[in-house]
Amino acid sequence: MKRKPYTVQEKEALLKTDAIEKIANSSVTYSKEFKVYAVGEYMTGKTPMQIFIEAGINVNILGKKQPERCLSRWRKIHDKYGPNGLLQENRGISSSGRP
Repeated sequence: MKRKPYTVQEKEALLKTDAIEKIANSSVTYSKEFKVYAVGEYMTGKTPMQIFIEAGINVNILGKKQPERCLSRWRKIHDKYGPNGLLQENRGISSSGRP
């Protein structure tokens, strides 16, 4: 199910933190540094919710499950490629090798 578009007020509230790079109508792009930081904090025992709240991200706007979804995705990248995998832009790159 696709999320409804963020309102102007929600976008402004979310962009107040350095952890968020940009916001499209219904998606959020997190900074690469935040992704590496979040995975590191998770490995020390913090919960995804704690990490997002401590970074100043309003999880009420994003949704309560979003921190878990993000950390799950970022951990898989980190496990496969290491921290540098989180620093690279992977959108639009096919895993099948086809252009």
